[in-house]
Amino acid sequence: MGSKQEASGSENRPNPRLKPFLVSLPHHERRFLQALALIIESGKAKTVDDLLKYARQAKENAAIDFLSGMANEGLPLDLAFDAMCVHFRIVAHKRNSGLLTLCTGRSVGLLLPLPPHILDTFLPLDQVCVLAPDQHHLPPHLGRFTGKICEGTRPARHEAGRLEAFVFEAFLNKDQFLFPAASADILDPRILQGEAIFIVHLRPHRDPDDIPVPLPREALHIL
Repeated sequence: MGSKQEASGSENRPNPRLKPFLVSLPHHERRFLQALALIIESGKAKTVDDLLKYARQAKENAAIDFLSGMANEGLPLDLAFDAMCVHFRIVAHKRNSGLLTLCTGRSVGLLLPLPPHILDTFLPLDQVCVLAPDQHHLPPHLGRFTGKICEGTRPARHEAGRLEAFVFEAFLNKDQFLFPAASADILDPRILQGEAIFIVHLRPHRDPDDIPVPLPREALHIL
C-alpha cells in the first residue's frame, strides 16, 4: 500500500535533479546520486524500495542504511531522494569539518594538482605550504596566496620532511590507492614524519602515470 502512495504521489511532482551544492560531495557519492536521478527520471524507479534495490546493486552502504530507514515512511520518491541528498551533504560537511579540525595546529602541505574548491578549503589554515612538483603549474587563483609555496619536486620533497599533514589527490582502484608519479616522489615514506596524516581527494579517473605508494592505511582519510 505504501508503494502505491509513493508512486501516485510522485506522478504530480517534478523529477528530482541534483542541486548545485552537491558538488561539495566526494565524486563517487555525487556520481551515484546522479545515476539515481537519471534512473528516477527515466521511470525505472517508482518507489523507495526501487532505489534501495539499486543502492544494493551498487554496494553503496551509506545509501542502503539511509533508504532502509525510509522504506516504511510512505514518502514520495522524489522527497525521499531529496532527503538522501541532504543527508549525504550533512555527513560530508561533518567529515570535512572534522578533517579541518584534525589539521588545525599542524603544518599542512597541499600537494598539487588539487581542485580549486579543495585548495580554498585548506588555504585559510595557519600553517600551509603549497607543494608544486615539476610537472605542475600554480593555479591562477593562488596569486592571492601569501603563504609558502615550494615549486619543483626537489624543494617540495625537502619541505615534505617537516610537514605533519598532506592533502592530495589519488585514484582508488578497488582497495589500492594510486598516486601521480610526481606526487609519489614527494610522498616518500622514507622522508616523511612517522606521525604524518594524509587527506585524500579521490578523483574519478586513473592517470597513465599513477603508481601505488605504501602509505599507512590507518593514517589515510578520505575527503
